[in-house]
Amino acid sequence: MRLIAFSMVAAIMIFQPAATVAQVSNSMTCQQAIKYYERNGRIQTNANGNATVPIYGYTPASQRSRMGCSSSGIQVRTSDKRRCTIAYKCLPRGR
Repeated sequence: MRLIAFSMVAAIMIFQPAATVAQVSNSMTCQQAIKYYERNGRIQTNANGNATVPIYGYTPASQRSRMGCSSSGIQVRTSDKRRCTIAYKCLPRGR
């Protein structure tokens, strides 16, 4: 019985994409990229057509007002905008 359960778990892990793999912003609209980053906490963008760059660890744009954030945001290229702000570098207020 344990072997069957282990086999099922292993099969699920093999056939599901890794949770850490993020979609590339270039194929999304700006609004889709903003929502994707907010939901998943990471996204990738293709920088100048040469390399795919992962972006994570920043405060989503929707939470900017609750945090002490820099004025310049983290921007990605999307299908409808060359510069779409999805996040900010922030510190919790009071620090």
